[in-house]
Amino acid sequence: MRRRSLHLKKATTLSALFLCLSQICISQTVTNLGAISQHGQVFIRWNNIGAVDSGFYYVYKSPVEISDSNVLKTAQYLGRVPYNFGTDTRLTTVLNDNTTHYLVTDDLTPLASDENLFVQNVQLDGAKFYYAVRCDYGHTGPNWMVTPGGNTTLNKLKEVSAPIQAYLQASNVAFPGSTEGEKMDIYIHYGGKPSTADYPSMTNEGCLPFHFGIVKTGPVGGSNVCYLKFHGGGGDFYNNSIATHVDQSWKISFDDWIPATGIDPGGTNTRWLGYVESLNIYKADGQSLPPVSGVVRGYTLARVNWELDWILSKWNTPGGLTIDTNRMYLVGASQGCAAVLLLSMITPWKFAAGNMTVPKYDLTAPEDANPDCKFNEGGSAVKQTRIFFGDENITNLYTDIPILPGGNNYFRIYDLANSNYTLQLRKNISLPFLSAVNGKNDDYTCWQEKIAFYNSVQTTNAGGIWEWDLRKHNGTEGILWGSFNLASMKRFSIHVSYPAFSNTSLDNNPGDATVTSPPYYDGDDVGSLHGSVDWVDSSLVDSSYLWQVQIHTLQNILEDGSRIPAVLPESAVTDITVRRAQQFRNFPAGTSLCWMNFYHGKLIQSGTVLQQYEDTVPVPVTIKKVKVYPDGNLFRIMRCDSIQPTGLLPGLRDEHHENSFHYSGDQNDFHRFTGSDNSWHLYNAAGKEVNCQLIFATDESELLAPGIYVLKVISKGEPRYYKFIKT
Repeated sequence: MRRRSLHLKKATTLSALFLCLSQICISQTVTNLGAISQHGQVFIRWNNIGAVDSGFYYVYKSPVEISDSNVLKTAQYLGRVPYNFGTDTRLTTVLNDNTTHYLVTDDLTPLASDENLFVQNVQLDGAKFYYAVRCDYGHTGPNWMVTPGGNTTLNKLKEVSAPIQAYLQASNVAFPGSTEGEKMDIYIHYGGKPSTADYPSMTNEGCLPFHFGIVKTGPVGGSNVCYLKFHGGGGDFYNNSIATHVDQSWKISFDDWIPATGIDPGGTNTRWLGYVESLNIYKADGQSLPPVSGVVRGYTLARVNWELDWILSKWNTPGGLTIDTNRMYLVGASQGCAAVLLLSMITPWKFAAGNMTVPKYDLTAPEDANPDCKFNEGGSAVKQTRIFFGDENITNLYTDIPILPGGNNYFRIYDLANSNYTLQLRKNISLPFLSAVNGKNDDYTCWQEKIAFYNSVQTTNAGGIWEWDLRKHNGTEGILWGSFNLASMKRFSIHVSYPAFSNTSLDNNPGDATVTSPPYYDGDDVGSLHGSVDWVDSSLVDSSYLWQVQIHTLQNILEDGSRIPAVLPESAVTDITVRRAQQFRNFPAGTSLCWMNFYHGKLIQSGTVLQQYEDTVPVPVTIKKVKVYPDGNLFRIMRCDSIQPTGLLPGLRDEHHENSFHYSGDQNDFHRFTGSDNSWHLYNAAGKEVNCQLIFATDESELLAPGIYVLKVISKGEPRYYKFIKT
């Protein structure tokens, strides 16, 4: 009995010791917690618990010292970060250089391998707080253990408001495809759910790191053009940056990534917009249900705008402009095209031009006849999109993006993601000059939605150049349009007008949207809208009374050496809309605008249009069916009341030449103006006499064409000349 009792006593003692050691282990807290306030944010830093290999650290603050668990339970919760947050997993994965990269707290100042970080925006300047971090690792419930000076701070920190900054994380980094010695500087900043006046909400979590890269080809202070690159799905700011060398340029490469590893093991992107505010970015996976309520927050779009503004504020100084803000260009591929479209439609005044490769135009497009289309019901692309935005067949959630800047009416997500809708909405606003290429064999973004979009481009007079061939979404098969020439974008500026061509007779036929049998498309295999008409930049005149430009047709040479069109006709016709006018604009409603088209110095067309308005918004001036020639012709629009007959007819010199008469078809008005006893003659702007009886014709086919004429009235043997405008 004594021996058995002794064994039992030993077992009980060992069990108690094991239980005690276990409690010590699972009650362990972080150590060396500290906090500093810098550049408008509070950086909270600590040493990790060594055994922790999963879960989160939870961060708090309190105006009173967090001396025990009861105080901690009542403290303000700031957010959480993963156990390995201090390791910059995004940068480590992207660079793939056999090096583990860590977050930084200042330029080129990384954390140690056992450290972690949480960054919070200062919410109230001058407020003072204590901070604490806890961890539930090894516990079945919350661990509220407090170790003063270990997982809590002992001194109050005064938070100081200031402009928030990005930090240089890596400098002079060679990037894939770089030439001529170009290197990338990589920057990082930290965003969370709370916003400030100058720093938007960037996620629905407490803290995430965000990166971007800059290739600084041109000199600081050199007024360089700027290219903004947006990668496609599964891409990143480093491997999918712009490799093409462009003199006197800066190239900014943005990143779209959240740590939703359940959707994609490497994390996923947000379509360059954001996601519904209720999304759990750490737990979301392919089985997550689409939201049916809530607001889709434009976290990513707001962040990209802040990053660009920060870059401009840092390098565009009173001492010199490093980036020419008149010439910033958007470049996107695949899902990156969403950023080009969004920024062009929401802030069109900021960007001069945009180029897209294989974009998706409409997330609400009908089912594509191609069964492999990833945006068809059940496809991988539509499933992921619905996790962020909701099911387009069930709900159309509001976003936090205003339709008009500063307004109180907000886009619904599937309106904003439908370029047919946004083109119609912005038809009276001059967009950046946009160009794109798509493939009829693209089974990711799908082809048939392109037909409706091309129709929208034509009906809204949006202009731009829209190409297609038989390419797939990836690879080189079927590609006939060559790589886009980035340097060609330099011709565009936010302060330079351009002619938007539409309904051009040289436009190719993209085909029908309802081809139900393979290959699921018809029409021209290769073609473009507006790709065979162009203008001479140096010929553009944009004044308060005159807008003119020299236009011409052209052939494009494809990758196989063929030309499109195969034969250039003697002439073509196109509609021309004046876009981005700087001076030739804001005319009162009903103002008569006279247009003329000259070929080899001879007037070949003329007419008049009236300035129209929709509510209080002026409608851009459009002239239809303008003739265009391969060797060029001069197209001119003027305020009719600014045109002088002097110079249009040889020898016309009269003190009354400023007088004009607008004729709309009322014969009594005409006779009252000319006088019944006077004789008169009518000449077109080239000096050729016009059959007077056309003025009074009743057959519509014989009516005098609208345009500018010179009316010669002879009264008592004395000739007088007037500008005669047929409206």
